[in-house]
Amino acid sequence: MGDRERSRYLLVEFEDANAQSIFRRSGRRTGMWAPRFQDGYSQLVDWLCLLDSQENTPQQEDRFGARSIHVSGLLIIGRDGSSFTGSGDRRRFEWWRDHVVVNSCPVTCRTYDEVARDLRDWINMALTSAPSPPRRIARPRRQKRGGPPPPA
Repeated sequence: MGDRERSRYLLVEFEDANAQSIFRRSGRRTGMWAPRFQDGYSQLVDWLCLLDSQENTPQQEDRFGARSIHVSGLLIIGRDGSSFTGSGDRRRFEWWRDHVVVNSCPVTCRTYDEVARDLRDWINMALTSAPSPPRRIARPRRQKRGGPPPPA
């Protein structure tokens, strides 16, 4: 997704929403990062690496309209309840989301439930802050040919 005029782009990686998409159970108190999480995050890192290697090139300017662009990443994976197997898993996921940056590019991780709540909130905000629809204005009646004008 992107805004060519502002040279801002968002890379979105969708992984599955299974119970062990983010963490897998282990013998520890906290779960291990799941292969799906690592694969999805690695896919974003690979795209960021490729874009970085093309910065300030004519190819990047052809594709994105600028030689230097601002890129962010978004990994959508897992569900709120079932994806967190250990006691500190949710905290670890949120810390990763809030603090890990790749080559100065923010990469956010969200569960499908969080994305659904965000969309619902944005829609509600848009509906409540949107201007009222214009009132319908009655059109004047057309005058019949050869007859008197319609009453006002």
